[in-house]
Parts: sequence; structure tokens; C-alpha cells
Amino acid sequence: EETGFTGYVGVMNGQDIVILRKRHGDYPVQMVLEPGFRAAAASTAFGKALLARMDDAAMAALLPPVLVNERTGITKTAEAIIAEVAEVRRRGWALAHEAFPDMAAIGAAVGSDDDQPAVGFALSFPRKAIEADAMTRFADRLVAIARSIAAKTGDPFWMEAKPASQPAGGKREGARP
Repeated sequence: EETGFTGYVGVMNGQDIVILRKRHGDYPVQMVLEPGFRAAAASTAFGKALLARMDDAAMAALLPPVLVNERTGITKTAEAIIAEVAEVRRRGWALAHEAFPDMAAIGAAVGSDDDQPAVGFALSFPRKAIEADAMTRFADRLVAIARSIAAKTGDPFWMEAKPASQPAGGKREGARP
């Protein structure tokens, strides 16, 4: 409700994410995906956040050598995805724009201190709907929500300090290196 964008919650299933829940926003342009929708984890925001919870070797074993998104034509190698996910692991949130033309999403994931699967969540929006500073504010809020949930679930991923957020592709002024 804070952003007006559509929110999704889901889990990993093999190389894919599966959407479990959605909450429609009131922004006039939306990407509407129903529960049960599957997509390559490496092409979605909460999928990248869920991949960030794996070590690089496990991720390399899971990913195809080259991922081609049939909707957008964007192609990425497994090595490029692993490098991108390393940044997600460092900052705690993911940005994705590969899944659907002209759409983007920011996402995070939270697990627990037991063997239950982690859950990813994301906000989806038109790429041109927000500027970098607004995305940084949304990412900061997303990380705060993830930290709050993780404190209750004992998620070891979030027990490590994550740095201040930064816009995708650049350093935020005053952010820690």
C-alpha cells in the first residue's frame, strides 16, 4: 500500500520461482501474475534474492550455462548471474528487469533457523515509474521489512550486517563501500 505497486510472495522450485500470493497495487500500470505462475529464478527479483541464499557452487549446479528469457530476449550466462547474485547477497535486495518488457521489480527473501524453505517477496512496477532515489527508498524499506521478519524467524542470512542500499548500477552517496 505504501508504494501502490503490486506485491508478490513465492518460493523456489528447482530453477524456478513459483508465486504463492499477490497483492494488487493501485498504480495504473501493473504486471498481473497469478499464484502458481512460474519463472526462471534468475530473471526475477525475489528469485535472485532466494538464489543469494545459496553458495556459488550450488547456484552453478542449479543454473543452466546460458539463460535466455523468451519474453524479453535478454541472455545471461551462469557466470554473469552468479556475479549479480553476489551483489544481491551483499546488499540484501535484488533488482530485476529481465522477466517482462518494460517492467522491473525489487525483492528480498527471508528464511528461518530451521530447515523450512525461504520465502521471497517483491514489488513489481513499470521501469519508468520510479527514479533511482525512489527505488533506493523502496529497497531500504524492503530490507527493513526483511530484517524485521528475520529477527522473528532467526534467519542466519540477515544476522550478517548488510550495507546501506544503493541505486542499481552505482554507489549511493554516503553509502559504505
